[in-house]
Amino acid sequence: MYVMLQGLPGVRKSTAINIGTKLLKKAGYTKFASNRMSRQMFLEEMHHINHIEHDLVNMTMDEILDIKDNPPAEISIHASEFLDFIGQGDKDYLMLITSLWDNLDEYKNPKITSKSVSVKYPTVNFIGGNTPAGLNLAFPAETIDAGTLSRFIFVHAQANGKKILIPSRPNKEAEGALIEHLIRIKKEVKGQATITAEALETLELIYNDATPLEDPRFSYYHSRRLTHLIKLCLVLSASRISTEITQDDVLRANTILGAAEYSMPKALGHFGRSKNSAVIHSLLE
Repeated sequence: MYVMLQGLPGVRKSTAINIGTKLLKKAGYTKFASNRMSRQMFLEEMHHINHIEHDLVNMTMDEILDIKDNPPAEISIHASEFLDFIGQGDKDYLMLITSLWDNLDEYKNPKITSKSVSVKYPTVNFIGGNTPAGLNLAFPAETIDAGTLSRFIFVHAQANGKKILIPSRPNKEAEGALIEHLIRIKKEVKGQATITAEALETLELIYNDATPLEDPRFSYYHSRRLTHLIKLCLVLSASRISTEITQDDVLRANTILGAAEYSMPKALGHFGRSKNSAVIHSLLE
């Protein structure tokens, strides 16, 4: 999933991302992208993940049996400053990120340095923080039509007016419980996901009744909403230490996604919007 926390400077976007990153690292997750990577370095890192050698001496028998012949190239991008990671107006990098969202069987890039790079089953998670000014610098206006924006869920971060001089330390027991749960997810949630008949019926009802967002900048988002919803269902089922998507997972996922969609136009602000854009879009439709 690609999630962008969007808001003015100082609303604690980076704080939220950094807290989550620390918890994941304490739980043993290691496949994180660097804070800043060129497109070439990013692809080479994913290629390396595909071909990493396993430390068989220090692995349990279950871990050895679980090794796949063609493991997916999994990587998480936690970019508290999205512009610093992606660069200013780098269309090639944005199109790479756009392509990888679709969970391809293989992504080939001919001769980055002295040899071609091939990435098997690229699986990318992305969470970033951005400001209105950073959004305009990072995304050229034409990326709206290229489908890049439709792959991101923009979460509007609004200041709540609260001021905290020195934040209190996290509750150690609660932190420990979260870490233990993340470790369980990592170890136990494996194999192909399934969906119950009730969940499938509910998913179909939501899919058939969904209406596009009125904002013309999200005209391409509607066609990908189902994929966003299914990915979120997988996250929720995994959080229950399960590979089965239930009706409750579908309803919760749709509620979360609907809440994000409500403020997505506000998250983009004036990006890509001209005074005639809404009228032009209506005429084209």
